[in-house]
Amino acid sequence: MSQNYTDSSSNTTDELWHTVINSDSDEELQILLEAHDPYFQQKRNCASSLGLSALQKVTAAVRKLAYGVMADVVDDYVRIAENTSIELLIKFVQAIIVVFGNEYLRTPNNADICRFLSEGERCGFPRMLGSIDCMH
Repeated sequence: MSQNYTDSSSNTTDELWHTVINSDSDEELQILLEAHDPYFQQKRNCASSLGLSALQKVTAAVRKLAYGVMADVVDDYVRIAENTSIELLIKFVQAIIVVFGNEYLRTPNNADICRFLSEGERCGFPRMLGSIDCMH
C-alpha cells in the first residue's frame, strides 16, 4: 500500500484521501506529504542529528489550524521554533491545496448539491444548503 504513495505514475489521490479520512492514525497523511514535498521528510542537520519528523511537522500544523494558536504556542508542545512553525504551516497548507484541491476545494457540482440537499432534508432542514448543524 505504501508504494501507492511514492509511485509518481500512480494517480490515486482520491483513494489516498479516503484512506486518510477513514484512518485512525495520521501515518497515511505523513506518508502522502513526505512523497509530495521533501520538506516533510526527516533529515539530518549539519551536526548529523535527526531533524524534525513528519509527525512533528504535521502535528504542529494541524494544532495551529485546529486551535487557532500562534506559532510560539506550538513550540512548547512539539519542540519547534516559531520561524519553523510558520514555515511548516505554509508548506502544509500548500501541500494540501496541491494534493486535494481539485476534488475538495472546488465549487459544488450538481451531484454535490443534490447530496447536500437530501442530507439537509433528512436532518430536518429542507431546501437548506450547507447548514453547519447537520452536515457532519
